[in-house]
Amino acid sequence: MGIATLYRRFPEREELIRAAIDQIMAEMISPATEQALGDENPRRGLVTLLEAAMSVAARERNTLAAAKDMRAITAEVADRFFESLTLLTRRGQQAGLIRADLLPDDLRTIVGMLIGALWTTDPDSDGWRRYVTLLLDALSPSAASPLPAAAPLTLKPDHWPVPADH
Repeated sequence: MGIATLYRRFPEREELIRAAIDQIMAEMISPATEQALGDENPRRGLVTLLEAAMSVAARERNTLAAAKDMRAITAEVADRFFESLTLLTRRGQQAGLIRADLLPDDLRTIVGMLIGALWTTDPDSDGWRRYVTLLLDALSPSAASPLPAAAPLTLKPDHWPVPADH
């Protein structure tokens, strides 16, 4: 596709970024979601989905930063992802593989923390994997310490911080 065709199809930058996000979700996240939800071990499914999401976020960090700036990542896109994480977490809790006191809002914060780690690691490395592993270990019932009460989230995914030098 030539640049003129691109501009005809997507006259607004936001439309182009939204199309890119939709394609990323369809090609990379949806298959991982299906695989994760189909896994008989919900913790392994959770690992699959988080690792896929972080791998995509690391590879597509500039697209995601532009999408965040333009609010092209809609609640609909984020909600589908978090619904799958919540389902896997609940399955893991029922199986005794995930700590029982983990809440759905905790997942949004955890993913936000993982995304934040991308900006502190070498973009050409898989340094984010360390933090996925650390967080997943913290979700294990055997590692659980009593949690303080949950506070309502005030910062939603479309407001997650992205450094200005992205």
